[in-house]
Amino acid sequence: MLREPKLGARAPSTVRSRSTEVVIDSFLEEEGFIGSAGEFARSVMEESGLTRAGKTRVASVKLARARELLRHRLARLCVECVYAPEGDGREIVRVPADACEVCAGSRNQRAGVLAGRAMCDAGVRRLLVLGGTPKTHSSLRNVLKPSGVEVRCIDGRDGVRPVATVDADLTWGDVLVIWASTPLPHKVSQLYTARAAGRLRAITIPHRGVEALCKGLVRLLR
Repeated sequence: MLREPKLGARAPSTVRSRSTEVVIDSFLEEEGFIGSAGEFARSVMEESGLTRAGKTRVASVKLARARELLRHRLARLCVECVYAPEGDGREIVRVPADACEVCAGSRNQRAGVLAGRAMCDAGVRRLLVLGGTPKTHSSLRNVLKPSGVEVRCIDGRDGVRPVATVDADLTWGDVLVIWASTPLPHKVSQLYTARAAGRLRAITIPHRGVEALCKGLVRLLR
């Protein structure tokens, strides 16, 4: 006798659920590992058991682990950033500039990292900047922030500062930068330069731009 299925009942499913998978090469390219860097990154994933030779895809649930593994094992640097972050012991792989973990393709960021290292190596912790604009001041602070260097910027458009304030600024700083070609009246800069002699190192940067200032600092300190 043929039995009719009960209303609403479902036949047992014979289809097994599968996790979403992504192409390994595409994942590595999105992370900045291209060409030989991608091949090396894949070998790291294979060594850790996240994939195996011959596989082209990886389960998406493994991607977070893969990112963490690659971040701890490999330093992604462009050809301009020739050093790895200090003391972490990671292997360097060359990646396109926009994937570089140091500069992310930014010339200002790259120069800031180099300047920060030069300042720390020279025991310089406080940078006094005379000139520039609020926008360039903010950019300079941002690129030097990872190094822990303190930056005090003086906007020349604010006018002549009292002598006591000038002396306090010079006592605070380790290095004085006169940022020429920016809004900086001579009467403002002259008071600082005249009183800085013999008190701290000073350098005049003849060009605008954060990159120019940072490169000037490297030349001064090295």
